Amino acid sequence: MAAPGIWSREFLVNSVTSNAQLSPVVAALADGRFAIAYVDYSCTTAFGFTDTSDTAIRVEIFNADASHFAAPIQVNTVATYYQRTPRIAALDDGGFVIAYSDLSIGFDSYDDDIWADAVRMQRFTGDGARLGPETRVNTTVYGDQDFPAIAALDTGQIVVAWDDGYWDEDENIFAQVFAPDGTRQAGELRLNQSLAGSQTGSEVAALQGGRYAVTWTQASGGDASGASVALRLFANDGTPLTGDIRVNTAETGDQSNARLAALGSNRLVVVWQDYSRGAETGGDDPSSYAVRGQVFDTAGARIGAEFRVNQTTANGQYQPALQALSTGGFVAAWCDTSAGVETGGDDPFFGAIRARIFRPDGTPAGDEFLVATTTTGHQNEPQIAELADGRLVFTWTDFSYGAETGGDDTSGGAIRARILDPRGTAATWSGTDTAEQFTGTIWRDDLAGYGGDDRLDGGRGDDTLSGGAGRDRLGGGAGNDRIAGDRGHDILTGGKGRDLIDGAAGRDTLSGNRGDDRLFGGGHADLLSGGTGADTLTGGRGADSFVFYAPGESPAAPGARDRITDFRPGLDEIDLAAIDANPASPEDDAFTFLGRAAFTGAPGELRHGRARDTTVVAADLDGDGRADMKIVFDGALSFHAADFAL
Repeated sequence: MAAPGIWSREFLVNSVTSNAQLSPVVAALADGRFAIAYVDYSCTTAFGFTDTSDTAIRVEIFNADASHFAAPIQVNTVATYYQRTPRIAALDDGGFVIAYSDLSIGFDSYDDDIWADAVRMQRFTGDGARLGPETRVNTTVYGDQDFPAIAALDTGQIVVAWDDGYWDEDENIFAQVFAPDGTRQAGELRLNQSLAGSQTGSEVAALQGGRYAVTWTQASGGDASGASVALRLFANDGTPLTGDIRVNTAETGDQSNARLAALGSNRLVVVWQDYSRGAETGGDDPSSYAVRGQVFDTAGARIGAEFRVNQTTANGQYQPALQALSTGGFVAAWCDTSAGVETGGDDPFFGAIRARIFRPDGTPAGDEFLVATTTTGHQNEPQIAELADGRLVFTWTDFSYGAETGGDDTSGGAIRARILDPRGTAATWSGTDTAEQFTGTIWRDDLAGYGGDDRLDGGRGDDTLSGGAGRDRLGGGAGNDRIAGDRGHDILTGGKGRDLIDGAAGRDTLSGNRGDDRLFGGGHADLLSGGTGADTLTGGRGADSFVFYAPGESPAAPGARDRITDFRPGLDEIDLAAIDANPASPEDDAFTFLGRAAFTGAPGELRHGRARDTTVVAADLDGDGRADMKIVFDGALSFHAADFAL
């Protein structure tokens, strides 16, 4: 397949830009939005933040169109010293949960963990409201407990794993399972079977039936040289289903920093950074780190051979990120330090974000592609999530200091993101009775919101959008779209094409934008705006308002004018208040209504006249006695000044 389509430009995630923001993590929410958490060094009180000591964990929620849903949120309640290494997981109820390392040594939590590091967790609704208090995850408090990993199981349970620096002196991987309401289930458990050497850097992925898989870096002689990558499977009650499984086949040098994802119902994939320099793989990547992967079935058996993820091999490729796709495959991203020597100099600095899409068996579905278009400085720490509609959101840490982005963040690291669209066919989607967001493809999509306050965007293509019940926001995008509201006060917006927009029931706002559109208000008091193009507007029952924002929305030239089919003087309204009736004046002038009298040669005059079975309202803005704007009405109508917002 070709590289994913560009859906959005890069955008700045962090709302606070003083000092550095680092280490982003992202989760796609059930309703189509997404949340990005990160470490913030700003020590600011902006947005009501209370953590002004060293670092804090912030989270920002975005709509499906990449606009901010709300102001940023401080995740940690404990605020003394450092909070770092956030991890995030989406919950089936539409919310999300964040775990992080806390170095407050119990100062703000009644000395509940007076040693160096603890792991804490906070659950949120999809709108960012806290669900219960912050929770200390680890029961053992002696030594360090840090670097959490987190996953939400299909049973509603939450599993958090972490590096534990107490047990038998070497580090081990421990975990705690929580019920959906955040209460502990049983005690914490050690995940690694081998006790030799240190076990660090865990990742957790949910499997079907409440099971989960864990991968980590094992320095216990799991292979012949240095560190290796281990995998183990568990039932939801913590019962081990396998022993430690060595993931990597190539053993030379260190293999570490593994990432894990479940692929559908019967496979999982692990990717990691490999320092074998191609010693056992025919010299396929002899220069520093490579990213490699291995597919397994959900019993822990290998499927196929180990494979190299990165195409570009110059210098190092490291810091892998991984996301399963709803199609059954997966996408991997990484930091590339090749300086573009094999890719036409597309990123000449030593730190680019590249990615590649793979089929379920681990074979590439296409070539690698550049994710971050900002190339100045260093970009690293990539993370990925697949949105509910199938698009991909990538996020990373950027050290360009705003050099290519208008100086939007000039102090230290920034968090940036971008949405790409890998979908190759049209989308047919039906929502539920909850509020959801869905964005269509470049093809002919059919999107139906059903209940809830939905936000649907057709994207490019000739789409059909239906909001259903609720206060919906429907946007057709480019293409000739059919957009229908229903019960509820909807906002319905066309795009570049010739759109058909029907408000149906409810007090709706209809906007045609560009193109020759047809707008039908429906059964209540609606607001209709055709935008540019020769539009046909029908208000329907109710006291409707027909709004014009510029003279060019209904020019005087025949064939370019808007037509209103059912205007009722004394009930409906023509709203011209946004138009400056005399552009030559420094003031924002209102029109002078003349009735059926002729223009006098003064600027800013408005009149109406009849022609056969139609009525025409004409506006003279420059005072030359000729109409600069005309609106056509069906029927022989008589207007009064009260019929207009002038």
